[in-house]
Amino acid sequence: MKAKKPSDKVLRKLFCEITQGHSLTSFKGEPLFVKHLKQEDQYLLEKHKEEIYKKAQDRGLPTEKEALDVLIDGDVWSLEEEEEIKSTSEYLDNLQATKKNLIIPSQIESINKDIEEADQKLQTLKAKKQELLTQTCEGYSTKKNNDYSVYLCLYKDEGLSERFLSFEEFSELSKVELSDLFGVYASACADLRLDNIKFLAISHVFAIYYNLIGSKHLYQFFQKPIYNLTFYQLNLLNYARVLNSILENVEGIPENIQKDPEDLLAYAESKRKNKNVVEKSQDKAGFSVMGATTKDMNEMGVADESTVSPFELAKNKGSLTLEDFQNLS
Repeated sequence: MKAKKPSDKVLRKLFCEITQGHSLTSFKGEPLFVKHLKQEDQYLLEKHKEEIYKKAQDRGLPTEKEALDVLIDGDVWSLEEEEEIKSTSEYLDNLQATKKNLIIPSQIESINKDIEEADQKLQTLKAKKQELLTQTCEGYSTKKNNDYSVYLCLYKDEGLSERFLSFEEFSELSKVELSDLFGVYASACADLRLDNIKFLAISHVFAIYYNLIGSKHLYQFFQKPIYNLTFYQLNLLNYARVLNSILENVEGIPENIQKDPEDLLAYAESKRKNKNVVEKSQDKAGFSVMGATTKDMNEMGVADESTVSPFELAKNKGSLTLEDFQNLS
């Protein structure tokens, strides 16, 4: 589903939380600081998940593939449904690849609708399948790892020096308590989605800082070693560099695209692959893009005179040569 631009209030909240490296919330009246993950935290989570997965497998819990085979044999799930997930996923990939080659604004808008519909269908199919795959090594290890993130990421203080729970306290939590804590944790970071961070990277909230430091020294923004940055901080800097570079160096970007990160990335890619299109329009009278309206052509930076018809050209020149017809093609 195509992401919508967050409000300025949400963007400011994201900026403050990303720069601080944590999100503030509360649990049972107590302040709770949620640490943002770094590479070392991700490594600990991945290592923990692998250990849980192996233990579950050793105890006889089926893998997702084994469980899926049982569901298919029992007619609870079908190979046709499995194939539908695969074909829908491939169709979505093809749409996204096609979008990168489009330069006509109206076509980009149209394919965005197709992408959204295909994505919704795919998510529905996957959700239906996942509801059936309850007790598997993958599901169990993911659930246990989510619980472990509660221990790893929750702190009592803003300096993130004292964990909210000791490992003993964490180990003694009931399923309900763990679920409640994980819900608070997930809710605290809900706005820190990659889509929102991309919007932040080209928003006026971040622009007032970016304009001062520029892309060349952007890595110094947080004033600490880059290997110590959180994933949110890294994503903000990376997308600020990429998206602002597009805005600064790609000509003729339609105004509505300038405000949307995904459309901006797709437009830049299509512009790179099709840069000769606009160049040709500036050199040859009568040039047009198949399927483009006058509004599209204007947004693409194609001059008005490029839409001259062969009849108008003949009237102006008196007669048309073979080269004229080649230039019109």
